[in-house]
Order: sequence, then C-alpha cells, then structure tokens
Amino acid sequence: MMSNTGSHPFNHRPTPRLVATVFAVIAIGAGAVYTLYASGFGQGGTSYQPPGSDSSSVAFMSLFPPNRVLAPSSIQNFSLVFSRGKAPFGIYSLSIVAPSGMSVSANPPFANISGDRAAVDLFVIVRPDVPPGNYSVTISASNGAWTAHQTFSFRVPFYLVRIFSEGLNPANLSIKVGSTVEWLNLDLGTDEINGTHTLRFASISLASPPLPTNMFWQHTFQTAGIYRYEDPMDPRISGEITVVA
Repeated sequence: MMSNTGSHPFNHRPTPRLVATVFAVIAIGAGAVYTLYASGFGQGGTSYQPPGSDSSSVAFMSLFPPNRVLAPSSIQNFSLVFSRGKAPFGIYSLSIVAPSGMSVSANPPFANISGDRAAVDLFVIVRPDVPPGNYSVTISASNGAWTAHQTFSFRVPFYLVRIFSEGLNPANLSIKVGSTVEWLNLDLGTDEINGTHTLRFASISLASPPLPTNMFWQHTFQTAGIYRYEDPMDPRISGEITVVA
C-alpha cells in the first residue's frame, strides 16, 4: 500500500499561483496565434493595409485581357477588375497617369467595392505617332482612407495586324526582311461563332495555331516576297504581307 508521501504528484492540489501562471501562458499563446492570423500568415491572401498606406504590393487591381498589345491610331477596351481581399468596402475614386501619346480613362471614374469583386471599363487611346516600345500606366484607387497603386505595362509592337469580325486591320502590310509581324485577335465572336481564327499562308508551309479572342501570334519573315494568307473558315479574314530586302 502506497503511503501519502509516495503518492503521484498529480494528486497534489495546484496552488493559486500555479493556476495563474498556466492561464497567463495560455493567454500569451492565444494572443500570438491571433496576431499571426490577423497578419494573413498561412491564409494565402494579401495583408491588410492600414489607413493612408501605399498598397502597391497588394494585387488589388488586375487588367483583362492580359495581352496588353496596342496599335497606333487605335482605341482598345479593357476591364479593370478589383479583388477586394482585405480592403474596406466603399467608393474608390480612380486617378490614372498615362505616358505621352496615350489617353487612358475609366468608365465610370470610380469603383463601388460592395462585394468581393468589382469592375470598370478602361479605354486606351493611342495616337498615330506613338513609337514602338513598352509603356507603363499607373492607376490609383482611393476611398480617402485607404489607397492602392497598381502599374500596368502595355506594348506597342513595330508591326501589328488586328483581327476583327469584319476583317484585318491593316489587311496589307509592307515590311523589311527580318521584321516580325504580330497578329492580335480582337474578334469577340457571337452566340453562334466563338471568334477563333486560324491564319494560313498559301505560298509557304506556315499556319498559326487557333487564335481565340485576345490571343496573339507572331512570325519573323526572313525572305523577300509577297505572302498572302487567310482564314480558310472565314472569307472576310484575308491579307497580304510584302517583304522587301
């Protein structure tokens, strides 16, 4: 028979001081866990930006379609999408800084963030004299207490042919040997036709892959000549590339 002096330690009643120490340790641990959760640790989301802070590292805004290829003397429409994340609800006014030669506007000029997502139309107008190159457009969204900045890149290639439902623009193009031509499909399609096009060249064994809406394809011409091409499934899509030495 075990005596009281040899009893298991758990048979002792805990002292008030020990109880207070255990509860303090639990409280400290719970506070640390909450701090990690509130900071977004392990959630895969963006971190909360305090009022008035710069949220340039937060993927708050995105632009669709992602292929931001522009042509001189053109107007192109994009969708500016807002993913709220941990940003507060409210009306966000939009301000846009565009490079010289481009005019960028949002319609409407504000975003009403009342759910997880919101979107506005973004119109990009390119002047005829804009040279080829890469261009940046910075968009800021602010509700007065919370601000986000996002910069998007656009590209103006040397030679771009845009595909519309009614035909090609330009349909005929003259380039030098070694030049690269890009084709961008902007045919939105209809309920019956999905707007996908395939370009086939008659004089050479060359064809593009099927190009859905907003997809682009490019080819570099290394030999002088006249290259006629078309979409075999759509007689409205036909053009000619003249390559000179």
